[in-house]
Amino acid sequence: MPPKEEKKKKLQPFVSTIDPSRHAEALKEIEMRHAEDARLAELAAEEALEEECEEKEDEEYFEELLGNEDSTIVGRIDLAFPETTDEFANSELCYPPSYYTLSPKERLLLLYAENFRHQYIINNPNRRPLVLALPNECKVQVRF
Repeated sequence: MPPKEEKKKKLQPFVSTIDPSRHAEALKEIEMRHAEDARLAELAAEEALEEECEEKEDEEYFEELLGNEDSTIVGRIDLAFPETTDEFANSELCYPPSYYTLSPKERLLLLYAENFRHQYIINNPNRRPLVLALPNECKVQVRF
């Protein structure tokens, strides 16, 4: 009899039990990664939109500046070299002559500065123009 029982055992199909919670932790981890990736992608898209808006605003600002003729005049050096000797030579404020007159070296330096400023504006239209020589108390432009 034992051989028949063994045959029955051999002929019975193999039944396995499937545990549905066996991989639950791994699935939760994968879902969390997907949710995190989706959140990061959404944040990246928002940042990209903000950057595009900022770039558009910057472009509009620069177009407004370039369209305005005053932007190229800012910092312009007057090459006529006006001297105000009549006004300040005998004034009660007692400015030294270097305040209201320009030496030949200063004039040459201002010519170079104006040439550089002009080239800078042409090569860098999106940047602010340079101010290299402001008028002093006597309304004469001097080097910095």
